[in-house]
Formats: sequence, C-alpha cells, structure tokens
Amino acid sequence: MNIQDLANESIAILSLLGSHKEVTGLLAATLRPDHFHDPRTKEIYTRIMAMAKRRHELPGWDVMQHDTLLSSEARELLDTSSYPPAKTEGDAEQILEVLEKMRQGRVILSTYDAVMDLMKEETADPVDAFAVMEAGLMDARTDQTDETLSVAMDGNFLEAVKALLDRKKPDTIPTGFHEFDNSAGGLPRGGLTTLAASSGGGKSCMGVQIAVNAFNAG
Repeated sequence: MNIQDLANESIAILSLLGSHKEVTGLLAATLRPDHFHDPRTKEIYTRIMAMAKRRHELPGWDVMQHDTLLSSEARELLDTSSYPPAKTEGDAEQILEVLEKMRQGRVILSTYDAVMDLMKEETADPVDAFAVMEAGLMDARTDQTDETLSVAMDGNFLEAVKALLDRKKPDTIPTGFHEFDNSAGGLPRGGLTTLAASSGGGKSCMGVQIAVNAFNAG
C-alpha cells in the first residue's frame, strides 16, 4: 500500500496557512507530526506549530515563505506547490482521513518489520511478538486512549485488529473470568464455543457461571 500522499500533505500545509478559520482550526487541532511522511512537509508543519505557540496565532503563507529557519527545500516546496488549500470543513475532513490512513499504514508496516526482525532471533518468543503487535496496533488507532485490549493467539486476533483500528471493542462476550477475558478477549459472539474437561471437571458449573455473568453484564 502507499504510505505517503505528498499531494494531501501539501494541501494540509497550505490549508493551515489559509484564511478560512474553520479549516485552519480543525487542521491545527487534529494534525500531528506523524501525519506527515515527507521531510519537507513535516518540517513546515513543525515550524508552523512552533510559531503558532509563540505568537498565539497561525502564521500566514507569506510569513512561512520568508522564514529563514526553514530549509531551502521546504521553502521551495511552498513556492512551487500548486495545490489549492481546503476551503470547507468537509474538504479538511477528507484530507485528514487520507493522512490518517497513511499514518496507520506506516505504523502497521513498521510493526510488521519489527515482528519479523524479532522472530528471526534464535530465542524468539511468540508472546513477545504479540506484545509488539499489540503496541503497534494501539499506536495505529485513530483515537488513542488509555483503554487496552489484549490480543489472543487464537481466534479473536483478526477481529481484535479491526477493533483496534476502528476504535471499537471486538464483538465478543465477556465470561466474567478475568484471566481468560484478558488473554482471549472473551467468547466470540455468534460462534460455538466448546468447554472440554474430564468428567466432574466443572464444565457445567463453569458454563452456568459464564451465562450468569454474561446476563448480568447485559
């Protein structure tokens, strides 16, 4: 997949320097340095936000064009960019959506590389690999929070991946047995789960307790 969109990165920069306050306000509040992959756009964005913090307002295009602290490559990008800035909040939201997908893609690819490097080691432990995966997926989330989600090594992994990226909890049923829920995420909703144990091992008791816990949890 593509991990860079210079066009939208440039439009985001020009829109930050534009005159539409609703657009500049939305972009300034939402964009982060890791939304920019090209070193020139990242440099310009970082400089814009540093100046805004000091001046208590976003600088204009003319100010940035003559900013001697910007590299010549960054100023040249400002001079030669022919992309029109966003004029509406809807346009700005579309730019943000594209840049966020690019950011997520870069994080996921970086996480993949880290996992592959880890598993090449002779003493590699799959548990460590899953920890790296989980940390990477949490970083890729659209809206990061303190909420965590353990990823199991079995059936709920793909669902957990999608849930992390969509900011939704996976469609699972908590059993009320916290160690199991923390490691496996609960029971998959709509699926068939089999409890296996020797005779008298507590299968029926556990099944009833899971049903009671699920009912109480709503």
